[in-house]
Amino acid sequence: MGEFIDSATLIFETLKKEILSLEIKPGESVVEADICKRFSASRTPVRTAFHRLSDAGLLETVRYKGSRAPLINKKIVEQLIFMRISIEEKVLQEYIDIYDQFSIADCYNCLKKQELSLEIGDFSITQFYQDDAKFHKIWFDRCDKEYLWLLLQDLSIDYTRFKTLDIVTKEHCGEILSEHRLMLEAIDKKDKKEIIKLINKHLNGGVRRLSSMMETEYASYFIQ
Repeated sequence: MGEFIDSATLIFETLKKEILSLEIKPGESVVEADICKRFSASRTPVRTAFHRLSDAGLLETVRYKGSRAPLINKKIVEQLIFMRISIEEKVLQEYIDIYDQFSIADCYNCLKKQELSLEIGDFSITQFYQDDAKFHKIWFDRCDKEYLWLLLQDLSIDYTRFKTLDIVTKEHCGEILSEHRLMLEAIDKKDKKEIIKLINKHLNGGVRRLSSMMETEYASYFIQ
């Protein structure tokens, strides 16, 4: 029984990671027989993993076609960006009033780590995504808004995959880091008007950068 549970969990966690990181593309078929072969597993743990993925919104069943990674819903992404901006701009205004040199130093260290990884070519999409999250999390933690941050991180697989799609292109990552640096400069100056403008631009950046590609090379990834 233990081996079955471990196999199902391993398959679930592996496929979840691959769907969220876009190793499995939106709309790409995930075939039960292929997964059985890949993990040297029987159908029972694979089906258990598939059920868990479906319950989590990470797999969907298409009639006569089987299971696939769901397409990205652009409308949901836009609404979640709107919600995140509404929350994060208020957190940043509070952070400007109370930040200390330790937390702002953490922000700069996180930024330098990301800049260095791009410069030396030691670039991982997953690591960049995690470091980006750490950067934003600093002001939520300092303002005792950890629960809000957790809610924002667990919003939707649509938003998670959309953000991942944005950082697939290294040039986009450079723009993101430039915006991070401008935000830190505004925080240092305690410029609340500027930080509101910057966080709006920053969090809408993915839509701006991907707008044309959503109609062309990435069109098949989105619900039309």
